[in-house]
Amino acid sequence: MPYPKAWLKQKAGKPTDTLKDKYKNIKLHSIKPDLDNLVKMIADIIQPQMICDDSQICWLSATKLYGQPRTEVVIEEI
Repeated sequence: MPYPKAWLKQKAGKPTDTLKDKYKNIKLHSIKPDLDNLVKMIADIIQPQMICDDSQICWLSATKLYGQPRTEVVIEEI
């Protein structure tokens, strides 16, 4: 999830990529969107191509962090 603009240092009135000192240790993103809704969205997206039904998911690990926005999905046959 991207950092809020208010957390970034300003240069010439515009946010930079540098965090203000009081926010440097915050990594976990604990506000909306909810992590379970993000996981459901990913399951719905991969369902037609990679899995038949989301009931086939038997192990899941998910984390919502501040930083560069990205999504990683690893699918392994068991």
